[in-house]
This record gives sequence, structure tokens and C-alpha cells, in this order.
Amino acid sequence: MMGRLVLAALALAIAAGAARAADAPTITDAPTPGGLRLAHLRIADEIDQAIAFFWRDRSALADPAKAGLVELAPNLIVAGGGARFDGAAMDEALKDFGASLGLRRTATATLGELFAAARHFDAASETLADILAAPRLPARVLAREKAALLARLRDARQRPDRAAGLMLTRALAPGAAERALLLLDPPDTVQTIETADIDAWRRAALARDNLVVVAAGPLERDAAAAIVDRVFAGLPARAAPPPAASLAPGGPARTIIVLRPVAQTALSMGAALRWPDQDAAPARSIITGALGGGPASRLWRAVRERLGATYGAYAWMQPLGENAWRFTMQSAVEHGAAPRALAAMRAEYARLREEGLSEQEIAPIRARLIAGQSDTLTRAASAAGAIRAALLAGRPADAPLRAADDIAALDAARINEIIRTRLPERLTTIIVSPTVEGFQADCVVAADQPTEVCD
Repeated sequence: MMGRLVLAALALAIAAGAARAADAPTITDAPTPGGLRLAHLRIADEIDQAIAFFWRDRSALADPAKAGLVELAPNLIVAGGGARFDGAAMDEALKDFGASLGLRRTATATLGELFAAARHFDAASETLADILAAPRLPARVLAREKAALLARLRDARQRPDRAAGLMLTRALAPGAAERALLLLDPPDTVQTIETADIDAWRRAALARDNLVVVAAGPLERDAAAAIVDRVFAGLPARAAPPPAASLAPGGPARTIIVLRPVAQTALSMGAALRWPDQDAAPARSIITGALGGGPASRLWRAVRERLGATYGAYAWMQPLGENAWRFTMQSAVEHGAAPRALAAMRAEYARLREEGLSEQEIAPIRARLIAGQSDTLTRAASAAGAIRAALLAGRPADAPLRAADDIAALDAARINEIIRTRLPERLTTIIVSPTVEGFQADCVVAADQPTEVCD
């Protein structure tokens, strides 16, 4: 009798394990019947469907004079509409389907996504096919997009914190291509773009052979593949590869003061890093979170609590290009306390490099990152985005399935090894202030001078 009970319990355990394995998400990565690379995740109980896609296109660095394409081309393709729908009609169609559609550029790729209720996804996808096959590219819309972009750039340069960040980018990017791409400076890089430039770019860059698509939602793979093949059927078969170019941030660490009549002194410090995305990418969030990610972080305690000089002090990393990242620490502080705040921020950075982080600092941030993974693959939009991010970074399509385990493996020893090997000893420092008093600078930009004097 006891033996039969044991066997029955064992059979139930095996059946439960098999059921769990059957329910586990599976990501497939293979060509569609039309030859497009498609990574697919079926989420059976999801009501929405998403595709996220990208073209690996490095043309943004090939011609600095056309850097405005980074912003203007994707915006114009979407805003102008296509042969079937003009921009206004497309907006209405997307509303009817409960859908959203977007295109945008990075230094090394063009990204897009389409999201809609699954029952309307097939119809909603026609809007994307329309603008990719025959975008209207109206000149009046381009003029509007240019004016809006130039206005945003002017506003950014007038805000002390944004001005400090822009100046830091300028100091970290030594070449004309990098500066044009990251800063859209000089304004001619935007003003001289015409619809012919955008049409030539999209014909050369957006093709089928450099396209990768991710589908996530309730659609079976065959159904998703049929839609994907139809949506992208109007693209050229092959992209025209641009001249070889890569982002090359660097330059010696300096301290630059920009004299401006600002209400608070803006402090911005940073460095350009080489950090392949395959190398412990979540470590970036752990490091910056512990250093300057909120009230419990080191910078907040040093500059806000101990000095009372600011409302907050932050640290973050942002992509500069392929395997290149920018590390930044920034704060806006009371003028009289600015030299002490600068010294405190530098001291905390030096302590980070010398001592690393403790497990007590790492554990809560790591736990939050792991918790954030729990629902990622249960929703169409977030799942498609996560899989696309893995593919963009050169990781396998199924890497998001192991993301929580990868984060859990980042203990203090591994994090501190990364800090020692990735973070440089010195940071470039930008100070936007009405005075040079209390600071030592390698270069000063007077109030009536352009920032180029410190190039």
C-alpha cells in the first residue's frame, strides 16, 4: 500500500513538472517564409499583440553634415503618413484600433514598434506597411519638425543643468561626427536636411536584409510571421552599407567652467566608457543606483544630507553608441556650497573606485531589478522590447528568460571587479556658475564666449 502511494505521489510530481515545463515561455528565433529574421514569443493569455523591430544601420556616423537625420527622418516618416493614409488619417486609424506606432533613431540602429489589441493587430499593421512602402514625406511637415527640434535644442542650452550635460557630452566626444550626432550642433546639421535626404536615407538604410523583428502576444508564430512578411514586403531587398564608422568617445579629463548668470551652480561630471552589452549589463543599474539613485544613495547622503547644498544628486549611464556608454554624476547646488559639493562628489566617486560597494548596498537594488523581471515576459509590449534589447546588444533572443538569474549572480565581488576595470580614475567636470571662485579649472568659458573656446 505504501509503495503504491509513493508511486502515485511520484507520478503526480512528474506530471506537475511536465505541466510547468509546458507552461514555460519559449522564444524562437528563425527566418519567416519570406526570409526575415523573426524572434517570437507566444503569450497565450495576453489580449494585446506587439512587434518591435530594428535595422542595424550605422549611417548616422558616416556623414556628420546629415546628423539631423537621426531625429528628423523617423519623425517625418510617421508624421507624414503613406500612400493609403496621410498623417491625420493614420492617427485616426490607430486610435480606432487602440494601437500605437513609433520609429526612432540611435547612433547605430533605427528602431520601431507597433502595439495593438490582438483582434485588431492585422488591420493595424497595414498602417505600418503603408508608411514603410510609400511614405509621403511632406515638406511642410518637415519644416514643422525642424522648427520644433531646433526650439528644443535652444531650450536645452538655456537650462543650466541641460547646458552642463551638453557641455559634458561635447568634452567627451572628440570628433566632428560624434558631436554632430550627439549634440546636433551646429544647427546646419538640422537646417540643411531636405525631404530628398530623408528619402535617400530610408531607401538605403531600411531594407529587409538588415531587419530584425520581434513578435510577442497571443498570435501563433505562423500567424505573426505572415503579418511580418506582409508589413515589410515593400522594403528594398538589401541595404546599402554606409562607410565604416564607429563612435570614438574619449579625450583627457578636464575641468571646465562655463560662466553664466544662473540661479544655482550646475555640476556635471562624467566619462565615456567602453562597456560591451554582453558584459553584465545590469551592473550599470546597480552601480549608479547605489552611487546616486535616490535618498539612500551615497551622493544624496554626501551632498544633500551632510552639506544641505542641494535637493538631490544623481548618477546614471546612457548609451553613446555601440558598446559605448556615458557615465554621469550631476547636481544643482547653492552657489556658496558649490566648491564643497564638488569636492564631496569627487570624494564619493574616489571611494567607489577604491572600496567598491558592499553587499548591503547591492542587495536591495538587485532585488528590485529581479522583481522587475517577473512581469516583463507576460505583457506583449514589454516582452517584445526586452527581446529586441537583447538582440541589439548581441545576446541570444532567449536571454530575457535568464535575466533574473543573471542579475542574481551579480554579487559584490563581481560588481567591484567591474568598478575597478570599467570606471576611470578621473572624470571630466563641467561647472555652470556665475563665478570661478573656489574652483580650479583647466578652461573657462566667459559669459560672452561660445563653448567652443574650450574644445
